[in-house]
Amino acid sequence: LATDGSAADKQTHSILLVDDDEDVRRFVACSLEEYGHRVIEAKDGVSAIAAFEKDPPDLVILDYVMPGMTGAEVAAELRGRVPGQPLLFVTGYSESQAIRDAAPDASVIAKPFRPDTLDLAVRDAMAMRKETGTSGVTPSRKEE
Repeated sequence: LATDGSAADKQTHSILLVDDDEDVRRFVACSLEEYGHRVIEAKDGVSAIAAFEKDPPDLVILDYVMPGMTGAEVAAELRGRVPGQPLLFVTGYSESQAIRDAAPDASVIAKPFRPDTLDLAVRDAMAMRKETGTSGVTPSRKEE
């Protein structure tokens, strides 16, 4: 039995990962999978909505700036379907009013970040959901 904080002693979640940058998406997906999470990948808003409808995840991780639909627009669509859906934005841009308007309680972490920071943000978002029945507010995180 692992006791070193590895995936073996942590709850895992299904996560829909939405990012148009294939390299970033693979890095994030691999990081999440190493922590034991099940990851569904989407390269844009349209495919994210289709994947969400097919297999609703525990958490949606969204890039903010994407061609077509922005992460905020995708978040608004998903929240229209499932109010309170836990969301986590990963972005190279500062928090914008658009993110707050679409999902005022969404968590945000700034790129670049380490895998352990991502895992902590995922666990924080899921813990807040469990405690409050919603996605809850998690402070923004940025690597120093």
